[in-house]
Amino acid sequence: MSATPTEIAETFIAHWNANRVEEALAMLSDDVLYDNVPYPDITGRHNVRGSISISGWVRTSERTGRS
Repeated sequence: MSATPTEIAETFIAHWNANRVEEALAMLSDDVLYDNVPYPDITGRHNVRGSISISGWVRTSERTGRS
């Protein structure tokens, strides 16, 4: 049985909120159109990852392996 769109969104948000960024990004297609209001749209998983790194949305421990 396939997950519903709501279940998919809830899973993505749960990963995001738990700072499981890699799991959240893995759910995106390579050519995703990521719309995070009020920020500009981002096209492509690679660009979403880059935007997260630049903006500091990921905790330092996630980026460096240190707390």
